[in-house]
Amino acid sequence: MTSKTSQNQRTLQQIMQDHRVSTRGLAALAGLSPSMVSRLINKQRKFLLRHKVTIAKIFNKKVDNILWP
Repeated sequence: MTSKTSQNQRTLQQIMQDHRVSTRGLAALAGLSPSMVSRLINKQRKFLLRHKVTIAKIFNKKVDNILWP
């Protein structure tokens, strides 16, 4: 049985696919460079809280409902 929290959580990549948003598209919406978004997604850089808040707002999600890489 899964918990209620895990049922509401989706990975950032899943959310991007659901919304048909590419890495470049997310970068443009978030005001970041495509290379920065790529590094964040590929765990080469850590998401700062401001990145998480900005991206969560783009997808109309709560920061805690996104499973960050």
